[in-house]
Amino acid sequence: QILKHAEKNLTSEDTPAIIIPKGAQLYGCLIESNEIKMKTKAFDKISSEAIVSGETYTCHNLNILKHKVLTEKFALCYIDFLFPEIEVIKELKFRAKIDGKVNGIAIWFDLYLDDTETISTSPKRNNLSAEHFDGCLGWDQAIFYVEEFEISKTLANRPIRYQYKSDRIEFLDHALLGRHSLADTDIAKLNDNLFIEWYKDVIANNVNERKVLILQDGILKYMTVPICYDHGASFIAGCKSDGFLETNMKKYCGEKFQSFRFDDFSDFIESSDVNFDFLIANFVDSAGLLLEGSIEQFLLAKTTMSSRLDSKEIITLPSSVRVFYRGYYNKELRFQRSIDIDNTCGIDLSSINDYSVDICSNVSLSRDEFVPVTEVNSSYNLLDISSAKIDENKTVKLKYLNGQRLMNCIGFWYEFGHCGSTYLTFPTDPEEFTHFKQSVYMLKAEVPTTPGGRIELSLRGISKKIMHVISV
Repeated sequence: QILKHAEKNLTSEDTPAIIIPKGAQLYGCLIESNEIKMKTKAFDKISSEAIVSGETYTCHNLNILKHKVLTEKFALCYIDFLFPEIEVIKELKFRAKIDGKVNGIAIWFDLYLDDTETISTSPKRNNLSAEHFDGCLGWDQAIFYVEEFEISKTLANRPIRYQYKSDRIEFLDHALLGRHSLADTDIAKLNDNLFIEWYKDVIANNVNERKVLILQDGILKYMTVPICYDHGASFIAGCKSDGFLETNMKKYCGEKFQSFRFDDFSDFIESSDVNFDFLIANFVDSAGLLLEGSIEQFLLAKTTMSSRLDSKEIITLPSSVRVFYRGYYNKELRFQRSIDIDNTCGIDLSSINDYSVDICSNVSLSRDEFVPVTEVNSSYNLLDISSAKIDENKTVKLKYLNGQRLMNCIGFWYEFGHCGSTYLTFPTDPEEFTHFKQSVYMLKAEVPTTPGGRIELSLRGISKKIMHVISV
């Protein structure tokens, strides 16, 4: 619409417009991915109703996403940016390479700059033919969520109907079926059985007759409220959720449940006549970064309740948060950390590199692209079990692995702990399949490693919103 408006009002027959890019050819393939499936659909723990992603698609780099390619590359429609075919239903015919269960439809496009030059956003993978998957670095692909269905290499597969609307592609078959919807990251949490079971184990053994305060995370509250209620909590409070989540929890718990607005947390803590003695929190988001203000809010609640309850023990879940970190090399990260001056047509843009982003989140450190070059270190505690204190700045060392290598980033993840009759931990590390990703701090320059040597890191505490490496 913007292009049409500009073409109509800013050009004339004497000065015809040159549109760059002029159009795009869409391509795609069908994929099977547990990671995508985890974000697509879950079932309500209270009513057993289906909950589906409120987004129709997500963006992922297929070079990084763990998945199987089930079909040959196929062509969809061509979109002329000035005169697109809108709401014309077409059929997507595909050929299966292997049998599988389709969780997503991956889409990318070739941008036509003119009649001869194109830019492709295709993924580039070593196990796929280069002539079919030869896109540029730095592009993500769109992955459309679908109700899971099976395809066969040997049997006939039904085409998938789709249409282009003014701002999106819409698939008319295999739409997600569910009465309610949530963000796809929330769906992933509801499907993370390891995460839920860890909370359940601790709550079940400690919550009886306790008054529970659940901090921050609306989905964490929704997951843990039924567990607290079922195991004898005398009262439960948490920040207000939207829609059916709140309704379901009130129906399930009755007068034992109370909500407060997230923005009013401090006032709620100060004015509430309930002495909470069981605190539940989540400190890390799905992308692998600390939730801003989460530990400070947690300590405010603990300090306030401790002053009221004198010697009575306050149970906290988690009671510790430990940071793990390791040095890695990933050759593609340098394209995200700095501009390659060879690609700037002789224009000096090197000063921009001084302002580039240090943190890259939502990555999977288990991928082959991340090559470990140091041992893992876990000597940094953000929250200590024995005290209500948090670490600030700290200096730590990482030992290099044998062999001469380069290092260009520090990967980090977290471990939640609870100290009861036994010490139970839940890691967000790359070796476990959970909804958590990891994050990396990107170094300003590649560092050569020496066998048996060490690198010293200066870490900044959470008072500055995020823990990260500030010097090497």
